[in-house]
Amino acid sequence: DTIPIHNEYTHYAQQRAAEKREDGNWYVGYDIIAHDANTAMQNVIDDAHALRKAKQYGTLNWTDSSNNHYVVELGTTDRLSLNAEVVSINNSLRSNSAYVHRTTTNQEMLLIANTVADYTQKLFDTEDLMTSKAKTGNTNPLLWKLCYDEVFGI
Repeated sequence: DTIPIHNEYTHYAQQRAAEKREDGNWYVGYDIIAHDANTAMQNVIDDAHALRKAKQYGTLNWTDSSNNHYVVELGTTDRLSLNAEVVSINNSLRSNSAYVHRTTTNQEMLLIANTVADYTQKLFDTEDLMTSKAKTGNTNPLLWKLCYDEVFGI
């Protein structure tokens, strides 16, 4: 048998002992058991942290003044990582259709840094919002998306 759909913040699946059914096959069933309120709240808070961290170490798109799009691998947002991303983008920037390399301007470097900083701050704001909602008892399985959309203005 498959595990029944359930809210993983508020419930967990516990496997039953295998049983032989009328068709002669062995089956394993599951019981869905409720977490206590504190565990449910902590599950939401832990998930908020994990989701923020996963998105923080993902990718972000940056668009230059010529409307060219570049992927920024976020990794950590410390100065060395950001410098590595600027160098990577700099190496792939082109000034015209003949693919002539050009250097990244100081303004573009600041725009990249500000884009990463703004995105990262919004992720932390999403985590904070989700955590505050969890502390009031909100255990909606779609809570991350709802908070993310609210913070990012989607």
